[in-house]
Amino acid sequence: MIAGLQRGAGYVYLSTTLRPFTNAGLADAGSAALVLGLLRRPPPGGRLIFDEYHHGFVREPSLGGLLLGSPWGWAVIYAGLVGAAYVVLSGRRFGRPAALREETARRSSAEYLESMAGLLRRGRKSGYLLAHYRAALKRRLARPYGISPGLDDDAFVAALAAARPVDAAALRGLLARMARPEVGEAEMLKIIAEGDRL
Repeated sequence: MIAGLQRGAGYVYLSTTLRPFTNAGLADAGSAALVLGLLRRPPPGGRLIFDEYHHGFVREPSLGGLLLGSPWGWAVIYAGLVGAAYVVLSGRRFGRPAALREETARRSSAEYLESMAGLLRRGRKSGYLLAHYRAALKRRLARPYGISPGLDDDAFVAALAAARPVDAAALRGLLARMARPEVGEAEMLKIIAEGDRL
């Protein structure tokens, strides 16, 4: 669809289609006749102007075009480069960082044992400690004779008494006291000392 209107001393045509004005459209006889008729309207020596803005021949503005194609964009880029250079140069180290003495000092095994003992004492885990010493005692007594430390107390004491002379009743009582869930600190130390004497 094409419409025309008088504008001052000139004449304006508006077209809703682009095809008659393209190379492919001009190959059609009807389109060529249409364009030729439009070109005859201006007087000799007149001007023809084609406004193709709305046909997509003008690039839409973008952020990259604004930054690279305007003085304000150049100023933003320069300011960013100066700021980045300041951050890089002001954060430069003058040498290797010195490690603190607390970072390089290694803790001793005694300090570890003291801290673990304090934690277990505050948590009242005497049953856990006795279970640990009980398992260690059974392993120590069973290793030389090839006895399994996983046996229950009666079978373990019987197997150990068959392999070596031992006070079976005292050992059975000591293992029973070590199996209690919670005892006092003094009692726990006494039980552990008895186990060390075996």
